Amino acid sequence: MTADARASDWATERLGAIATARATGDHVVARQILGEIAVKLPLLFQVPGVWPVLAKPPPRFSGVDESKAYFDYLLDLLRLADAACRIADESGDTIRAAALAGAIAQTLDFRLAAHSDQDIGPLMRLRDGLMRRALPEGARNFLQPLPAFDPARTRPRLAVLLRSLAEDPESTSLLPFFSGAREAGFAVTLFTFHDHHSGFRPLVEAVVDSIVEIPMDIVAAARRIRNEDADLLLFASDITAKPSVGAFLGMLRLARLQLTAVSTLVTTQAPTVDVYLGSPGHRAIGAEAEFSERYVDVPRPGFAFRFAPRPLPAQRFDRAGLGIDDDAVVLVSGANHTKLHRDLLDTWVRILSGAPRSVLLLYPFPKHFAVDTELRSHLERPFVEAGIDLRRIRLMPQLDGRDVVKNLLGICDLGLDSFPYPGVTTVVDAIDARLPTIALRGRTLRANQGAEILDSIGLGELIAPDVDAYCQLAISYANDPQRRLDARARLDAAMLSPPMALDPDRFAAATATVLAGLVAEMRKTAPMPGATRAPSSVTPPRHADIGKLETIMLSRPDGTRICVHRMRAPGPDLLLLGGYGRSSPLRKPIGATVLAFCKANRLGLAALEFRGQGGSSGALQRQTPADMRDDVLAVCRELGLCRTIGLGASLGGWVMMAAQATEPTLLRGALLLAPAIDWDRHFLLPAISVGRGIVQPDGDVAFPSDSLLLGGSFMTGIEALRLPAGDIGMTGPLRILHGGHDRIVPLATSAEFVARHGAHLPMNLRVLPAEGHGLSAGDTAQSATAIGEELAALIAACGAGSEA
Repeated sequence: MTADARASDWATERLGAIATARATGDHVVARQILGEIAVKLPLLFQVPGVWPVLAKPPPRFSGVDESKAYFDYLLDLLRLADAACRIADESGDTIRAAALAGAIAQTLDFRLAAHSDQDIGPLMRLRDGLMRRALPEGARNFLQPLPAFDPARTRPRLAVLLRSLAEDPESTSLLPFFSGAREAGFAVTLFTFHDHHSGFRPLVEAVVDSIVEIPMDIVAAARRIRNEDADLLLFASDITAKPSVGAFLGMLRLARLQLTAVSTLVTTQAPTVDVYLGSPGHRAIGAEAEFSERYVDVPRPGFAFRFAPRPLPAQRFDRAGLGIDDDAVVLVSGANHTKLHRDLLDTWVRILSGAPRSVLLLYPFPKHFAVDTELRSHLERPFVEAGIDLRRIRLMPQLDGRDVVKNLLGICDLGLDSFPYPGVTTVVDAIDARLPTIALRGRTLRANQGAEILDSIGLGELIAPDVDAYCQLAISYANDPQRRLDARARLDAAMLSPPMALDPDRFAAATATVLAGLVAEMRKTAPMPGATRAPSSVTPPRHADIGKLETIMLSRPDGTRICVHRMRAPGPDLLLLGGYGRSSPLRKPIGATVLAFCKANRLGLAALEFRGQGGSSGALQRQTPADMRDDVLAVCRELGLCRTIGLGASLGGWVMMAAQATEPTLLRGALLLAPAIDWDRHFLLPAISVGRGIVQPDGDVAFPSDSLLLGGSFMTGIEALRLPAGDIGMTGPLRILHGGHDRIVPLATSAEFVARHGAHLPMNLRVLPAEGHGLSAGDTAQSATAIGEELAALIAACGAGSEA
């Protein structure tokens, strides 16, 4: 057998192994095989035909762990796709590179990636690059900016791109975003690919000047929209979940300012999408930091629904007809079948076990969806294994329309929202039916939707901070009829005036004011009459207001973009550096703590995201310690940050101290949370020696038990962070907070640091005996409280309050 034949057989076997692993939900093994192929046969990724095998999404997840493993698998897959396209480009074969990018872009489906609570920014950045490579040649003519806004234009132009005029969650929730625009003085043109002549079309006709059906062709569609000379373009359909003509149009410059909203629940990471219209309630949990777009507030909860009138439903339900006892407690969920993973079902098993009189109704089937044996088995298995009588679990038939859903909800006692991917229409339907519903607080905008709806109507008592609390809350309400009556009475009171989610006229008027404000900003920066008109910037600047968070992208000499979230204030700046990993520090619980502290004390904030983290480009595993240190120093120089107050978490604490040793004017004081100083000596090398850390063929080191993959570049360049033996160039004060049960950065790390440097600067070490490494993210109430206390003490010691 020839070497080529052996390589072909090996590749076929490995691809089959990936398919087998993914069919069983073992994305960890699939990811390991991906790495093996990347080392032994990297050219395989340049074969377009392998991508359908590699990229096929699972039908649903078995649990949260699988969703995280799939997310990591997909991220690695996109990196390999990006590398394959770059190799093809560098070989000079641009046609093959574009064809390969096109095959990959048309294969990848991101719908289930959004069902996790992970930082989706890195995926979206890679997706953006691949889709841009796959643009047809003629579309590249639409990458250039439009002429600047004409201040003589008295009626600004708003274009809206809506996939179809069928009545669905996208059309009903996005219509109020533009239905008040014409009355506010805009000329409104709606572009659609499918002009359904349904009962919903008259609602659209009433609020726009014209409806234009455009072809399913990227270049032809772009040309028609661009000819509109629009000032604003609202992408009213999702442009991130899967490849589509609309998604490719989002890569182009078709209007002066381009916007997305609730139909697109994640950042596009596209420089041609300028604004995300979102709820201030999501901003409060730090979700603004997820977006490369400028985050602009619309009224809570960030959307409203406008439904077409429908005839009274023929399909009606009552308890007797369903064989449910009058004294049973009926729990209900309409979460789509793709959201019903094993962890969620196991949570509902716990609730039914704790509420013995309860019955659970599920209506998870969208229109035209057939219930097959595999899905029924998946839904019923956890209850069977727990010994729960299947008569307590009812899979409802497809429900013909929203009024039928509300009729079903009318015989129920308590709603259960899904997690980590909650419902929007299902929770709105529940509150409209006056049904109290339990929801879980999310860490991302997409995971916080259910909680934000309840918050927006003043029912925060129905929101749980974690899964255990979700169970306890649901069991408490299920077992306490009076508590349910009280919640329903509060819901009735909240509904006396329609809440914003169900008041499309009020939402439309408020959103029209927001759109007019965006045009007013363009008008302010437009050239004076008679002046030479220059093209507007492809990416309009994000405006920085005092006390508001803006996102800044700073370029490094090697082309890497470093993302910094900046909030200006009268007082000095706090510099926040997070630990090693893909998540932005503002996406962790510490982000909300720090933001609140800075606003309360009138401090500025600069939260830097390392390469491959949050909104920054580059590969996390390929950055070096010197990159991390030098990026911090470069960002501080470019933003004019000097004598700042530092907050360094985990590895960010070590990087911060190394940057301070290099540039002694950087900090006036710092708080370090479980600082990973000399981490190689305290954790990495000991873990490798006992087999806890596994060196990979490419030099990376995996720590499976700690869900950590450390890049080989970090290991080989770690000396760049080594601190001098004595003075590190800081006069203090310096405070350290460390958990007594930290197994990632042992407490001995901070103790040794104090022993080595405590004689040279005022230093205080505080130990929280019960905390682990999660302290560095502020992920418990105790650690969050302690971080706030330590920051207050640091500010006082620095003499850097709001009057500074």
